[in-house]
Order: sequence, then structure tokens, then C-alpha cells
Amino acid sequence: QDMASNLTIILLCILEDDLSKKVFPSTSYCVDEEELEDSIGTPLFVMFRNLCQTAEEDPNRIPLLNLLAEMGANNSRIGYSMIYYLKASKSVDNRMSSYREYVRALGKDLTGCLLSDLKSCQSDDVNMFCYLIPDIYTQFSNIAIGNSDLLNLIVSCIDSLQLQDLVSHVMNGTLKMFRKDSLLSILNASLEWETIEQYYLWQLLTAHNIPIEQIIPILPKLEYNYHAEALTNIMLYLQRESPTSNLIKHILSRESKGNDFFVVSVLNYWSQNFSDKLSELISSYLTSKVSSPAKRTKRNANNKVQISSNVELILAHMDLLRQRNKNLNFFNSETMQTTLVQLQSIASDTQKTKYSDLLALAEELDPKPTPKRGAKNTKAKNANNKVQISSNVELILAHMDLLRQRNKNLNFFNSETMQTTLVQLQSIASDTQKTKYSDLLALAEELDPKPTPKRGAKNTKAKSKFSNVSNANNDSNTESDSSEDEIPLVKQQKTANSRKKRKQIGSDSD
Repeated sequence: QDMASNLTIILLCILEDDLSKKVFPSTSYCVDEEELEDSIGTPLFVMFRNLCQTAEEDPNRIPLLNLLAEMGANNSRIGYSMIYYLKASKSVDNRMSSYREYVRALGKDLTGCLLSDLKSCQSDDVNMFCYLIPDIYTQFSNIAIGNSDLLNLIVSCIDSLQLQDLVSHVMNGTLKMFRKDSLLSILNASLEWETIEQYYLWQLLTAHNIPIEQIIPILPKLEYNYHAEALTNIMLYLQRESPTSNLIKHILSRESKGNDFFVVSVLNYWSQNFSDKLSELISSYLTSKVSSPAKRTKRNANNKVQISSNVELILAHMDLLRQRNKNLNFFNSETMQTTLVQLQSIASDTQKTKYSDLLALAEELDPKPTPKRGAKNTKAKNANNKVQISSNVELILAHMDLLRQRNKNLNFFNSETMQTTLVQLQSIASDTQKTKYSDLLALAEELDPKPTPKRGAKNTKAKSKFSNVSNANNDSNTESDSSEDEIPLVKQQKTANSRKKRKQIGSDSD
């Protein structure tokens, strides 16, 4: 043992110059074969070659392996230099098996030793480190794929050109860096990384075409003021996707705080490009959150708080979408109208007050009349123009209220026509509008119900229609005449005129 230690010290002194200088021949890890061959011609690499070319059953292999292990224990460059040699020489020793034996001779764990050697390589020569990465993920896939420490080691040192080379390897199918079962742990770990490191990670995730369904579960953990890098990239991911029930579930479950516009930005984009699909998914999500089997009444009672919390979240997101979305046609769809009505029916009084402007977009749907026998069935009219109507009413109310304030003579508003108009405005105005324009709407008289006409009495219109004829033929006719008296007078007049005509014609013929 002492002889081996002394020999190791002597060899390290001899190889000091070779170990201290950079071996990798280029500033990029895309180099030609001749340069690679020249780079592994020094004495240290000759020792590696002898190890690889010595058969396992050869008794000389063990002493050489132990000597290299002793050198590696005293110099951190021996390990990654062996990995470099095995790749550059295209050794036929079953790809990295010699390195595995070297680690066993050191008495170390393969994962820990590999990461330690790669860290030394990254520190000494980042170009060699990047050159080794594809083979590390191929030959040590169980260790490398999904390893957050190795990923951080990579993204913390590469530049844009090296990132481009890694992405090229990924797209060519020669590099795989992620697996489904460890993806979330990597994303969680990355939240503590530097901004540029996180952006490089997301570029690699995009290159691997990782499905958004595997990424979206991390959303509840992300805070908009601390995890902007992750939220930005997830937002860009969602921009390339169409809405699904799973995505809607995760997005609407996210609580919005302060200036966090993540949810509303995604919903706004989808409402412009997938309006019908989005409204259906939101409606389905709401139904799933507030409905449950009838048998589970006890559980339903315990879930009242949770249901109220779910409704609050949905109302908050929808109200923010209403404020940010200039084109409100999305809320005019039949599905969204139904959803708003449903929200209105389950919202608490506090929520109705808080989100009154949103809930005002829901039209009050009257029950459909039963069609008469033999009548053609017609489709019920959809409340697709509710928002436009509300906007028109708001304009009219605003103009009328300004006129009320500027017009000192209010006789204009006392006219029968304007009184009718004010009553009509009062009936269709929202609660918010009624409060806002209460002084204007107060000018409308409370109209008493019309008395029920007596049996046999003629309505006023019929009365006025025949009054002229009655007055022409009967000066004693009064307003108290019934319609049954007025109509025969007209008939008698017509009959008398007809007789006069016939007599006149008869006399002319004589």
C-alpha cells in the first residue's frame, strides 16, 4: 500500500503539466476527429487506453485500476479525464464500463462520484463539460435523467451557443434529459435558481415537447411576485394550447392576488380564440364544484364553506375577465348566460353585492309559455344581446339624468310619454343603475292599476272611434252611450243612405 501511494505521488508529479492544462481542443464541443485524436495522446490517456485494452481476466488489470483509483483520490481531474477519453476514443469497452470499475475501486457511490467529477469538469473546462453531456445522459440514464443537481450544473454554466447545441441534440433524438415521474421535483427545485438558469431550463423543456399536463400541477405553488420566470413560461405554454377540462380545473383553482393577472390573461386569450369551448368548460367546472350526490347530504353540509370558496374564486376570475376583456361577446353566449344565472342562484348576498356588475350581465330568463295545441313550436330566444341592452340603457339614463340636472323646468318629465318612458327604464335597469340614477327614476309616477271595465262597457278607443258618426246623426248622443247603442246608429245611417240612393235611381229611370 505504501509503495502504491508513493508511486501515485510520483506519477502525479510527472503528469502535473498534462493535468494542469486544458485538454479539449476547441472553444466549441463540435470538433473534428483529428483534433480529438491528438488531444488524447498524452501519457495520462495512454494509461486509460491500457486499462480499456486489458482483458478483465488479465491479472495486470487490477493493479492498473487500483493505481488510477489512487491517483483519482488525490486529483479530481482523473475521473472526468477518463470519461472524456472513453468518449473521444470511441472505446469498445462497453461504453463507460471502465469508469464504473474505477468508481468501485475508489469505494464510492456511482451517482455521487459521477456528479462530483462532472462538477470538477464544469469548473475546469466548460466546453469539455458540454461535450460530455449527451453521453452522460445516454450511458448513465438512470442517474442523469431527471436529476435536478445535474441540470442545475448544466444551466448554470452554458451560454446561448451551448444551449443551442443541446437543443439540437434533443431535437435530433440523441439527448433526453427529463422523465415524467421526476419532472415536478425538477420544477420545484428550479424555483430557487437564477433567472437565466430557469429560462435555459424552460428552453430545454420546450425542446423536449413536454406536455403542459405534466407541468400545470405546479401552478398552485407559484407566487406571481416570486416565481415570474415559471409563470411567464407556463403562460406561453398555455398560449399554444387549447383549453381542456384538466387545464381549466388547475387555472380556475388558482387564487388571484394583487397584480397577478396570470389567470385572466390565459382566459382572455382563450375567450378570443376558443370562445364556445371555453364557456362550456367553465360551465362544466362550475357544475362539478357545486353539485354532489343527494345521498351525501351530511357531507354537503360540511362542504358549504368549500363550495362558497369555489364560487368566490370563479366569480373573482370572471369579474376580472369582464374588466379586462373589451369584447364582451364571450359573456353573451348561451352557455355563459346559463353559467352566470347559475352563479347568481348560488352566490351569497355578499358575493351578489361584490360582483353585481358581473351578475348583471345575466338576463332574467322568463319561463317558456306552453305552446297551444296545433301551434308551431318555435325556438326560445337566447339572451345574446343582454350586454348591449345594458349598455344602451346606461347611455339613455346618463343623458336623461344630465337633462334633469340642467333643465330647471321639469314639465318635460311630467308628460305622459316621458312618464311611461321612465317607468320602462325603471323596469329594465340593473340594481346598480337604479342606485346610480335614483333621482331621475324617482320622477316616474307610481301608476295606479286601471279599473276593470263593467260588463258590456266599451273601451275608450272604441268609444272615440264612433263618436263622430253618432254626433252627426243624433244630437242628443252623450258620452254615457254604450257601444251597443252606438253601433246600430251607424248601421241605420248606412241603411237610410242606401234607400235614398235606390229611390233616386228609380225616379231617374221613370
